[in-house]
Amino acid sequence: MFKRKYWIVIGLYILMQALSVIIPIYLYNQFQLDYLSSAIYANIVLFFLATVAIVGIMWREIRSESLAHPMNIDKIIGWTVLGLLLAWVGEFAASYFLFEVVGVDSSSENSEIIVQIAKMNPLFIVSAAILGPILEEIIFRKILFGYLNEKFNVWIAAFVSSLIFGLVHMEMQTLIVYMVMGLVFAYIYWKTKRIIIPILVHVSINSFAVLIPLVVDVEKLEKMQEELMIFLNL
Repeated sequence: MFKRKYWIVIGLYILMQALSVIIPIYLYNQFQLDYLSSAIYANIVLFFLATVAIVGIMWREIRSESLAHPMNIDKIIGWTVLGLLLAWVGEFAASYFLFEVVGVDSSSENSEIIVQIAKMNPLFIVSAAILGPILEEIIFRKILFGYLNEKFNVWIAAFVSSLIFGLVHMEMQTLIVYMVMGLVFAYIYWKTKRIIIPILVHVSINSFAVLIPLVVDVEKLEKMQEELMIFLNL
């Protein structure tokens, strides 16, 4: 049975997303405050409050995982690195499939927007690279995948939770990329039984995705990607 606190967590997540849109609009209409700046700060504050509340609600379950499945720091690092490599390979394979077979640009508009906002206000990196992944892993892996895995086999649980994870990002042209990432996160969680591992993997991926474009010439990066695609077609 779906636990009451799971509904509370999901409700808080939805409320946070809704308020991150409503509050900036209200501040703009009532006080003529800059909409984009209000949206950035509202997002940071709301994500922080939601993370504190949701981690607090789920803390006993998260703590019980660490007691039931203890891991030393070497194993935590090892699984995190493995998850990061699997995610990168999966993301590249999915992007290659979309580009070469389907003929769809696999670049994520969400990621590009996040990078642009991070350039305007570096504080946003905390929300995009750390708080967001924590919330998503608790909801989509700890709660949704965990619940489905109790009712169905692991493959169905992983597929359904990853599909919903992809749909929530509302980028249909890159749905398969998000699904592959979700499958990797689900696999890491299933193997380790510790939600902290997919959280660390997800945080690492988002951190690289946000920070690399800030320090590397984007045009050069895109040219390198195009050259790699051409090379693979030879």
